[in-house]
Amino acid sequence: MATGKGYVVPLRLKIRQLAPDRLEIVEGGGWMALVGAIFLLPGLAMMLIGFQIVPTGAENFSPNGIPVLGLFGIPFFLVGAWALCKRRWMTMDLTQRTLVTQTGWLRPMFSKVRCLSEFNSVTLLLQINSSNSTNGQSVPITHYPVLLSAVGDGKSIVINDLNDFGQAYALASQLAGFLRIPLEDLTSDHPLEVTPADIAHPLQARLHADAGLSASLTPPATLQSQVQGIADGVQISIPGQMPARLVYYFSLAAVVFGLFIIAFPIRGFLQSVHPPAEVQYFAYGITLLFICSPLFSYGKAVLIARATRTIISVEHQLISIEGYLGKERKHRILIPISDILDIDYSIARDPLRSSAPGWIALLSQMAGSRGISIKAISGIFTFGVGLPDIEVEYLAALVKKTLAASPV
Repeated sequence: MATGKGYVVPLRLKIRQLAPDRLEIVEGGGWMALVGAIFLLPGLAMMLIGFQIVPTGAENFSPNGIPVLGLFGIPFFLVGAWALCKRRWMTMDLTQRTLVTQTGWLRPMFSKVRCLSEFNSVTLLLQINSSNSTNGQSVPITHYPVLLSAVGDGKSIVINDLNDFGQAYALASQLAGFLRIPLEDLTSDHPLEVTPADIAHPLQARLHADAGLSASLTPPATLQSQVQGIADGVQISIPGQMPARLVYYFSLAAVVFGLFIIAFPIRGFLQSVHPPAEVQYFAYGITLLFICSPLFSYGKAVLIARATRTIISVEHQLISIEGYLGKERKHRILIPISDILDIDYSIARDPLRSSAPGWIALLSQMAGSRGISIKAISGIFTFGVGLPDIEVEYLAALVKKTLAASPV
């Protein structure tokens, strides 16, 4: 089912408008039910045969009187029954102001009723988990839970947990529009609250209504990026991201610690065994090369950063993000203006992080900003990572101002 802006709701959810004031969301069944049946039926058969409920004429299933096969079938049966009963029906009734949640197999078996007045917003969250990839490295997995947020200390309800931002926003916007409650987007540093009246409006319409964007922008005194006007908007050229100062400090500390190891333990060991001078020089050289490898990696990252740049073109119809290594274009992303949902930024000295402990705040500032994020139906796209805070704020305001000046 699609909303008015063309968002696509995930296929694993079945959303039906039963009446103008009633909405039903069905989750589960399908492949989950098939997996449940694959586990449940063999488990049931093993239990019936193993416990000799169904006579087979064979006694090998219960050696020494222990129904091994029956016991082995119990976990299969339980897993299958759990998978089959994972289907969920949620019915929202605006007239009766109720939310009925039912779970069961083919038909609802258990139900719970809550009042819609217990919820004051539809919330979209961002959660990042780590998972081990095939080569043993940790790979972040991003997913976006959609919740009905309860008032006060009430219990919120998770509607769904999706891996695609556009689909998660589609579901959240449709629910918020139907329930006539605000949509709260918490997927970036600055929360965005969209009223029910503005959900169907594009971002440009909301930017037009923002009086703060009508003021003139003054670029920072020190600007690493190059900004120039083009026919339909503005073009921003951002140099490659230099390694964070934190990486340099850690690399330098590793080298100093390694030199200390050479100066005392290794030197003492070599003097105690009295190897030939050539062997000593070789050992010192290999150890020094290993110790200085963090600085070599840092230098390589600096050279790559100097050779790369990102060009962002903000026009009336679309935003293009192009990445270059030297003169070769490595990638190009085109984002239609009509698909953009929000523009946000993240800086190191953000007051929203002021509650963190002092040493965490210090490390965050040393690591630099996380740049500007363009939230679109097709995903979240980021540029300007590592730029100074004041420059990130200026570029974010410049992009918003350019979009606000374009025709809706």
